[in-house]
Amino acid sequence: MKRFLACLALCASLSASAQVVYPYNPDANGDSAITSSDLLDFLPVFATTFTPQVITIDSVPLDQWLVDLNSVINDLQAQLNAQDATIDSLQNAAMTRDGVIAIAIHKQLSIDEVTIGDLGTINLGFADLSGAYLSRADLSNADLFGADLSGAIMSCLISCPVSLPSGYICEPYPGCAEPDRYRIVPN
Repeated sequence: MKRFLACLALCASLSASAQVVYPYNPDANGDSAITSSDLLDFLPVFATTFTPQVITIDSVPLDQWLVDLNSVINDLQAQLNAQDATIDSLQNAAMTRDGVIAIAIHKQLSIDEVTIGDLGTINLGFADLSGAYLSRADLSNADLFGADLSGAIMSCLISCPVSLPSGYICEPYPGCAEPDRYRIVPN
């Protein structure tokens, strides 16, 4: 919605700088005042048939300009919808090795079903994973030695990591709905 409003503001600013030609202007000399000199220009056409002409913006008729503007707005809305769909799919996607490394950098990221088991050992030692959500992750090849796990949610894990920081243990977790799951808890 913010992008849509920004587009409208941009279009408004562009139209403000565009050359608008009106079909009739009683201010014939363009001095922003309708005076007797404007009347003198009007008198030759007095009592004749008046046929209004089309309003143009940069030589484009107003009705076509509005159609083009509506097309631009529809294109931007389609792009916005596509970006929203991409964001939704990325938020719902299973994380890979790169996603787990991203957790070490951005601890607020939430991970669900992380799979790193067959990608080789991933060293997350001394990573800041405080407050990370690692529930149901497969940490079978993760090296968490020295990582900050304070406040991290680490339950229903598919497997335990290769190593943990001191003060933490990985133990079976019978409270998980899936069988044979583990959790990491302070020792």
